[in-house]
Amino acid sequence: MDHGSLSQKKIFELLIMCREDKGRYKGFSKCKKKEDLVTFIVNKQDHTIDELSDIGEALESMFQEPLSAFELNNELFRARPTREELDEKILEVTKKTKLLNVDNSVIFETHDDEEYGLMYSLYKHKYFKKHKNLGKKGEMILFHGTDEKNISDILVDDFSLTVRSSHGQRHGKGIYFTNCIDKALHYSEKMGKKKYVFVCLVHVGNIMVGGVNTGIHPKIPGSNHTYDTSCDNLKIPIQFVKKKNGCYNILGVLKFYMKERVDLFPRGGASGPPKIYPIGTKVEILALVPNMKSLKGRTGVTESSRFAGGNAIHLYRVVIDDINMQGLSKSTRTYAVPEFNLRRIQTPVTQPAICQVINDTDEDIKIYWIPKHINIYDPVLDIRQHGKIMGNISKGMKSSFRTYKDEKFICASSFGYIRIIEMKSNEEIITIT
Repeated sequence: MDHGSLSQKKIFELLIMCREDKGRYKGFSKCKKKEDLVTFIVNKQDHTIDELSDIGEALESMFQEPLSAFELNNELFRARPTREELDEKILEVTKKTKLLNVDNSVIFETHDDEEYGLMYSLYKHKYFKKHKNLGKKGEMILFHGTDEKNISDILVDDFSLTVRSSHGQRHGKGIYFTNCIDKALHYSEKMGKKKYVFVCLVHVGNIMVGGVNTGIHPKIPGSNHTYDTSCDNLKIPIQFVKKKNGCYNILGVLKFYMKERVDLFPRGGASGPPKIYPIGTKVEILALVPNMKSLKGRTGVTESSRFAGGNAIHLYRVVIDDINMQGLSKSTRTYAVPEFNLRRIQTPVTQPAICQVINDTDEDIKIYWIPKHINIYDPVLDIRQHGKIMGNISKGMKSSFRTYKDEKFICASSFGYIRIIEMKSNEEIITIT
């Protein structure tokens, strides 16, 4: 198609034309004016096919070299897994998400860039020729969470190795991938209703633990081969850091829809689960209440579930009988009373229990107590709204707290809920891994 015929098209028609053949018109989004876009398309039509042909011929000639039986019988050098394998992986990880506010609807938009695919295949073949394998970890399907505004630039220009990461560099500079979908979701659109995760086929190879100051990967002791990837943990790695482009292939983008959730944690303390006075519980008011001095020592019945008060004090509506000074008339009134000023009448004796939680993860965790009337398995449950924070447990540490049998708790990390604890006995020892 020549310059004249392209100029007669509307700009949205030109954009659709480029989107339908991203391999040929890679970089079209940088053209802001119609005339620039027309010139860009004409130039790409003249040269792209020849350039792709040259790359393909180079790769083809490389594969014409004698291949071992191992190379002939394995699909090590493919640019991407089959669609069936990819769908199976996406279904697996989306079912494993522990973020209870993830909606069931997940969309996967495939990205198949022929140039990047050829580069990744060429990279693996070159690596195999040199080392006779792809390293101990081979390649994996991994994830990279990002904000929507970054997607177009990444698909056009690849992940950046020069711009400082907006999420820190705990395991060194580079491109961060993860095998944990919740971790990837954590780094996309903070508190947003939609989250975006790149799905990539990544050469992991030989791994080492990376630190803040980890630069270029060093050589493996006793070998001329350098490490291929930094990670957070050798035993059960979750984060993987690559130091160069070309050693992975972007397969597509997952779009998650999130349900509404509360932004802020309620205030609480580590003094143990709060008192609970269900509807109909007979209670006595123990202390002086501002503007209600006459209520001290009065008895009544809780009318409704607790509700939030000022400064994170939980209040109960207590119904008591009011009698006038002559004792001639009687009325029923309801008062809002803080929970610490109440005592249950004829409280049954309950044997305390001890829960010990060991944090064997690589980050701090929070423990939340969940009231018995709350369904702890509710998929839309937000513990920050309905639970009480018991406190934090630093990584590698353990904490014990007094509770009661049948009480329920949820453990949470930076990327979601990771464990439910139900007290089945008077002593529980829970290890969070």
